[in-house]
Amino acid sequence: MKLISEGCSSLLYLNVSYTSITDGSCRLIAKGLMNLSFLSLAYCLKVTDKGLEYLGNGKGAKRMFTWTFLDATSQSLTTMGLKSLVTGCTGLKNLVFNDFPTLDDNGIQEVTKKTKVQELSLLGTQFLTDDSFKSLANTKSLRRLRVEANQLISDTAVKLIGKLSSELTHLYISDCQRITDHSLKALASCRNLTVLNVADCVRITDTGVRYLVDGPSGPKLRELNITNCIRVGDIALVNIHKRCHSLAYLSVCFCEHISEAGIELLGQTHSLVSLDISGCACGDQGLSALGNNTRFKDVTLAECHKITDLGLQKFAQQCKDVNRLSLAHCKNLTDGAIKNLAFCCRLLNVLDLAGCKLQS
Repeated sequence: MKLISEGCSSLLYLNVSYTSITDGSCRLIAKGLMNLSFLSLAYCLKVTDKGLEYLGNGKGAKRMFTWTFLDATSQSLTTMGLKSLVTGCTGLKNLVFNDFPTLDDNGIQEVTKKTKVQELSLLGTQFLTDDSFKSLANTKSLRRLRVEANQLISDTAVKLIGKLSSELTHLYISDCQRITDHSLKALASCRNLTVLNVADCVRITDTGVRYLVDGPSGPKLRELNITNCIRVGDIALVNIHKRCHSLAYLSVCFCEHISEAGIELLGQTHSLVSLDISGCACGDQGLSALGNNTRFKDVTLAECHKITDLGLQKFAQQCKDVNRLSLAHCKNLTDGAIKNLAFCCRLLNVLDLAGCKLQS
């Protein structure tokens, strides 16, 4: 690191993730790389709070790091180190604190006080409560937020995000069990929201999806992931079809209440280019109907056990431009269907047949 810091003073991007660098390396970075705009310290287990303090006190700290990637699994990083970092590096905009086991509400509140954070990833930070997300909502600069497997965040926090985060475009709140339809109702007012992932939020129902798509965000949604939202069914797809005219990417994996009738409707949702219906009740009739949307480029049908050669043949004859297709564990397919697929879909570059009962 000494050679890099002394010889590459114009460096803009530095990724030292999964290395054995120490706090001393952070000191060299802060001292010599004053033009740095991206730094990844992901899984650098020997970096402690002292290293973050060096970064915060470095010569270029005030203009340093428009993107800093901190993905820490080490217990040696704490909220105190984070405070030192954001106190010095006030220009921070994009932060990743995934798998940061000691991160608490005080740390996030320091981030929102000292910086104008625009993008923040908090995957695996299970001790953050609504207080953290309330402070994030109050920044009003937030554009992208990722939260996963947090069982403390509730509708109360999401309501504030929906009300105050007018610049929000991307929101991922997957596997957060306290999130309900009330959260989707609040997010409906986010006029700039284009990407929403609420996968594994099992309390969400058709009503919540209707709230979401009936609001100002509905026509602007480009990507929606409701994987394993087990209470969502056909009525949600009806409302998505009616309102989401910009929707290009949809995932409804393992939504057990979605029937073949709902899947048929997706074949008429012509804005879609990517669809994942893994584990849904899709048979030949539904797959044939999906073929009515010739814009599909990426389709995942894994574990759709009712699909046979006939359905795949009809789909392939219509969706000739598909380039990614997963048929993993569709056990009723034979070699004949795959032969027909190869003949019809000449643009395929990714094909997943894992678990299929093929002979040759």
